[in-house]
Amino acid sequence: MSKRGILDQVALTLSHIFSAPPYSLYLYIYLVTIKKVLTLATLLLGILFLLILPTFMIILDWRKGYTDFFVSNVEDRPKYLVATSLSYFGGFAISRILLNSLIAMYFLSYGVNTLLLMLLSLMRYKVSIHTAGIAGPTFLVCTLGLTHSLLYIILIPIA
Repeated sequence: MSKRGILDQVALTLSHIFSAPPYSLYLYIYLVTIKKVLTLATLLLGILFLLILPTFMIILDWRKGYTDFFVSNVEDRPKYLVATSLSYFGGFAISRILLNSLIAMYFLSYGVNTLLLMLLSLMRYKVSIHTAGIAGPTFLVCTLGLTHSLLYIILIPIA
């Protein structure tokens, strides 16, 4: 394999590992573990509202050939970002009612972030959703402390 081929493969692998939905779930699991509220219910809530629902429409349309896996076409993004925002806000509402406000605020931060990305997409700006998703540690830095700012190092290869 050529050097370019290897770099492309590394970039694609990083794109899959650090796309916004799985990364938000990684951070969520970390948060609920640190706060000692990791239960089957909190884990299932995170998997459903941070991973499955945000990616469901994209995966269906990708399999039908309507979009690429990362929704590269900026005109295609708003409908997926609306669905993703609704998922995050659904996670916010349920966790606010059933769990605690810290978990609810985590969902809310991703919901607001995703709505802003949707608005920028409507204005035809192609914002890096990967980079925005990797900025998720901002919530951890604000709530758990500056030591979590080390997670920003992941922004370097993603950007």
